[in-house]
Amino acid sequence: MSFAGKAMTMGVPAASGDEAQSEEKVGQESTEDKPLYLVTDAAFAGGMSGGPLLDHAGRVVGINTLVRPELRGIGNYAISSNVAMKAIEDIVARASSPELPSSIKLVLYNDRFNTRARVSTQLQAAGLSAADAEEAMLAAHQTGRGVIREFESVEEAEEMRAKLAAADLLVEVMRV
Repeated sequence: MSFAGKAMTMGVPAASGDEAQSEEKVGQESTEDKPLYLVTDAAFAGGMSGGPLLDHAGRVVGINTLVRPELRGIGNYAISSNVAMKAIEDIVARASSPELPSSIKLVLYNDRFNTRARVSTQLQAAGLSAADAEEAMLAAHQTGRGVIREFESVEEAEEMRAKLAAADLLVEVMRV
């Protein structure tokens, strides 16, 4: 179905983690420590990550997360809405808690356009040692992002972020 540029797809939830997702479990919190996900045959495509997975009553039961095309439609995953709500509650609690220390980090993201030599040159021009530049680049390459430096103030982090962003590096200031 198509509604003014918005699309909807239908499918059947197949499982939740290691067990089937039943209606009785929707809205209940998991007692397991591992992340729970839903597996569905609803048609997902690239770009649909982050969208809602709804049940027959229109309730959000998951957040579309991963498509496994090699499984031909039965390998579409969504993070359980219970897990997502718990994560949101934890983030809000951390952000509003004055007791938890806050760290300000400048993070470098891996991109396929900048060469290693160019990134190293730009990081060193911004004040990093060759070893620190290499460490940040290696982390970004291996995990998708690497911490460039931790800062005392947002202003200091923003100053370096602006220099690196002007040099076309993909960077972000994060409060942790």
